[in-house]
Amino acid sequence: DTLLLVYLSSLTRTQLSLAEKLNTAAQIL
Repeated sequence: DTLLLVYLSSLTRTQLSLAEKLNTAAQIL
């Protein structure tokens, strides 16, 4: 249960950082 929460939070964090990188790349382009 706790493991699932940790997994979900890390997954969300990964998606957020990916979105930030995409935004930065879009601004550069």
